[in-house]
Order: sequence, then C-alpha cells, then structure tokens
Amino acid sequence: MFVQPGYDRLDREWAQYWAQGSVLYSMLGVNTSNFLNFDYSPANPIVLPNLASGATPVAPYPGFRRANQTDLKEPRVVQYSISVDRNVGWQTLLRFNYTGSFTENLIYSPDLNQVKPNTVGYAALVATPQLRQQNLRFPNFREVLTRDNGPVADYNALEVEVTRRFAPDLTFQNSYTLAYNRTNALGSAPNSFVPNGERGLDRSGDNGGNVLNYFDIRSDYGNAAFTHRHRFVSTFVYALPFGRNRHFLGNLDGVADKVAGGWQLTGITLLQTGPFLTPTFTGTDPSGTAPSSRSVSGFMRPDCVNGVDPLAPSPSRARWLNSAAFALPGNNIGRFGNCGVGIMVGPGTRNFSTSIGKRFNVNERVSVLYEAQISNLFNRTNLGIPNTQVGSSSFGRITSTQAAEQAGSRNIQMSLRISF
Repeated sequence: MFVQPGYDRLDREWAQYWAQGSVLYSMLGVNTSNFLNFDYSPANPIVLPNLASGATPVAPYPGFRRANQTDLKEPRVVQYSISVDRNVGWQTLLRFNYTGSFTENLIYSPDLNQVKPNTVGYAALVATPQLRQQNLRFPNFREVLTRDNGPVADYNALEVEVTRRFAPDLTFQNSYTLAYNRTNALGSAPNSFVPNGERGLDRSGDNGGNVLNYFDIRSDYGNAAFTHRHRFVSTFVYALPFGRNRHFLGNLDGVADKVAGGWQLTGITLLQTGPFLTPTFTGTDPSGTAPSSRSVSGFMRPDCVNGVDPLAPSPSRARWLNSAAFALPGNNIGRFGNCGVGIMVGPGTRNFSTSIGKRFNVNERVSVLYEAQISNLFNRTNLGIPNTQVGSSSFGRITSTQAAEQAGSRNIQMSLRISF
C-alpha cells in the first residue's frame, strides 16, 4: 500500500510555471484605466461632445482582459494510490490498482462585471450610464475578465492488470481501467481539451475556462471530456519460432539464418468508450446576462427533458444524439439551461495495431534494425465527435473520424536504422 499526501513535485512545478507565465502574459497590453474607441467613416463621422445639451452618442464600452488576482495561489494536488499484486500461478501476475487525486485552486477566468441571472434582460440593466452605475461593478467596461482560483478536479480510477507468460517467447499483458474524472475547470461547454468552446472554437485555453455564471461556478462541474469511462488495452510480444535452434527451420545457418531467424511480432488492441460531450445552443439569452456579447462564450447549455435518453435509439453516423432530449430555453427567464457538463458520450474506439521487426548483426561493430509498423491493421472506421449544437440542422450528425491513438485509417510505416 502506498499513500502520497500533499503536493506532487512535478505537478506543483508545472502549476507554478503555468501560473507565473499567465501573469507575465497578462502584462502585454494591459489597460490600466478607462479608454474609448473612436471609429471614423464618412457614413459614421465622429461627433464631438456637445457640452451644452449633453445629447452626444456614447461610444461603445470596451472590454478589459486579462487581469490577475493579487492573491492568486498555485493549484494544489493531493494524490493517493493503493496497489495489490498477486501471483496466481501458471506464470500469471494479477494486479489491482486504485489511483485518485483531488486538485483545488485551479485557475479559471470569471467576468467580474457579470450581472446576476434576471428576468429583465441585460440590455435593460445597462441602458443608461445611471443604470450601469447601479448594476455593474465596473460601469466603464463591458466585461472585466481576470484569472482567479476556484475550480476543482476529482479523479478516481480502478485498474485491473493481468500479465501472463505463455512460453519463453510469448508474453501477454491486459489491463482494464474504470475512471471517473469530474471537474468544473473546463468551462461551460467543454467538448475538447480547449476550455469553454464547443470542439475548441474558443481560444481562451491559456487563461483558464470562462464560466457562464460567476455566482455559481459549481454548475459547470461534470465529466471531463478527455477521460474515457472504460478502457481496455491488450498487448503481446512474440518472438517468432523461425531460425537456428528454433522450432521451425532450426538447422539454418549463416546468411539464411540471418534472414529468417530472430523476428519479433508485437500487437496492441485498444477498446474504449467515447469522450464525454456537452449539449450547447446559441441565439437566446435565458439568464439575462448576455454572455455572448460580453465575450465570455457564445455557447450555452440547453434544458434537458426528463426521462429522455440523449443518445439516439440506434446511434449512427447520421444521427448519434437524440434531439428530443433537449429544449431551447427562452429569453430572460432568470436562469441558465439545466443540462449539465459531460452528460453525453461520443463514439468509442476499437483498434488493433501491430509491428514486426528484426535486428541484423552484420559484424561485431555494425547492426541493422528493420521494423514495419501497421496502425489500425483491419482499417476499422472509428467515428469522430457528433455535432452537439441543439437546434442546428446537423445536430447529432458525425462528419469526421478519429485520428488519435492510431485509430485513423490504416497506415503502414517502415524504418531501417544502421548502427555502427
């Protein structure tokens, strides 16, 4: 049994450099006071202030980004694990391993100028300078984005591993992982590694995820998009029984043995469930906070219909998700949509890749290594992420395939390396 409380050194150092780098990045073009934009065109000339009447059009209010909290802390990670190994005989090793971690003080990017959800509507709350003074913390700005501590991440995984040596030249290793990774650090609609943007359309990843509701960041807590719930990996290494003193062609010698003997075959099988996805919509503003006009996010989460599975009855490339499971909320109803983060699952992965290779010893000083690698040997199509924007004509449709973890189309690669 091994328990490791407190900080993990590498995670701590990474968090420290990340936080410091973000602070330094913010020094580029930071605005230290209010400023106005004046755009001139023949159809839209600049109008100087009329001090007598005061009836002068007001220039657009600028946004302020990116400030840093003066008491910003480094994220803190607590890691723990328990492992049990058992030799069950027949040259078989069985291992149970539990790994967990809890991270707090993660960095995110709230809008300090957000109004609370309301039924009046954002436009009515900021219609005049007087109303802006009453309803906004910083009335001279549209949004005030900052980096601050707040989100958490909770990871728990159980792994079962079986390793068996069937013969001196054949070894199998099989592992199954059941993982739960929940966090509210990835923004409001995390369908990729990039926070707060459906499939990475938002470019705010280096600042931490924006949140739709600064007053309730817990509402963005859900399954992390990139952690698969179930994952099975099986690998084998097999020294082929050909060549001198082997089962087949054991009498070979000289050049013939150098060509036919000593080959090694390896293979890896991957079976896993798909990534967690989040439904999104655009257009209306149910919360009355205008997140899209405040540059926080154009993607919001809709309402979920109770008792209706978000997965289509017969998931396919044309219709992976069930549109009947969601409803688009109207404007200014005083709340955000009630759908959570990571409530849907995309297509899984099934893949087998292999390689075969051999080292040729030319003499005592020179050797040649040849290897052929074939990814996705059976050329199985692994579907990509479906369109998750509710209300879109292509909602639930899949138009891409996977490329990571050798899950793309079959690819053959050969290499030859000479060592001397």
